[in-house]
Amino acid sequence: MNIVMAISSLGCGGAERALSILSEQFQRQGHRITVVTLASSRKDFFALAPGISRIELDMQRPSSGAFNAVSNNVARCAALRRVYRQEKPDVVVAFMSKPGILGTLASIGTGIPVIIAEHNDPRQQKLGFFWRSIQKIAYRYADELVFLTEELASYAKERYGREEVVVIPNPVVAPEFGEPEINLPGRFIAGMGRLVGLKGFDRLIKAYAKLDRQDVMLVILGDGPDRIALSKLADDLGVGSRVILPGNVRSPQSILRCAELYVLPSRTEAFPMALVEAMACSTAPVSFDCQSGPAEIISDGDNGVLVPEGDIDALAEAMAVLLCDQKLRQHIARNAGMVVSRFDVGAVTNRWMELICTLKTA
Repeated sequence: MNIVMAISSLGCGGAERALSILSEQFQRQGHRITVVTLASSRKDFFALAPGISRIELDMQRPSSGAFNAVSNNVARCAALRRVYRQEKPDVVVAFMSKPGILGTLASIGTGIPVIIAEHNDPRQQKLGFFWRSIQKIAYRYADELVFLTEELASYAKERYGREEVVVIPNPVVAPEFGEPEINLPGRFIAGMGRLVGLKGFDRLIKAYAKLDRQDVMLVILGDGPDRIALSKLADDLGVGSRVILPGNVRSPQSILRCAELYVLPSRTEAFPMALVEAMACSTAPVSFDCQSGPAEIISDGDNGVLVPEGDIDALAEAMAVLLCDQKLRQHIARNAGMVVSRFDVGAVTNRWMELICTLKTA
């Protein structure tokens, strides 16, 4: 089967990670895979498996005003349509909102089915009036709409007027451990994600400061526009010397497996890939019970700890309890590692192929 997979970029993020995994799995099953990015390869973080074709449109740039935004997106649609004509795919799988919208519009009149794989929570997403307006149209008429959790799928049915929304979680690959890319402290708490407000690392630093544990450091993997502000916050709270912000790393598993705890402080999630990857390393997780995501992955007290959304004191208390109780921490860590079988990459890939084959034979 000939499959085109479209996404904004192959930068550092959960959707990008999922595409890189699934594209390789599809190829291993004997399918021809072409990955199309709106951005150029200069923005790549994830690499594609050898043999997967790559088309970089290099059309991801800011627009100056409404007219320029419309003309830029018309050009992106036209470019995607040219790709469809060139590649003649049996199906297109478009990851994330804007590629999903553009990918669906570009398919009009071609007869090529399009699946939109949404990786955001539409209740929290700030797309702007233009994108919201055409999103409702595209998401209603896309051949299939895939969300990561049951909660989001239920919401999407009502919001986009669809009778059916498919739920397929992100796949988890069993981790491979090597030497950590950074020098690690003896004991540390880990966080991981893009350094932006929705990921809530300001809340993690505040909770960490309440611990007053000189023997345990905080390591937050990832990069983003809030890096300087987070570093300043740590300094202001008197923990700057114990908070490490090393940026993006290629093999986070080798670091996560060494952590005492993994903490997810997000304000909102769709399917927290970083949480699942940390759990796959058998690292005990603590998470805010934010809207959508964590509660569908963590069974509180069994394979992780959920604390009330936004309660920084409760987050600090949960971290303190697990740091002090080695037996409990190890019990939770063992159970957390079972997430690999729950979101097994082979099983998730097969669910995707069943969906794709249904469209192909329709």
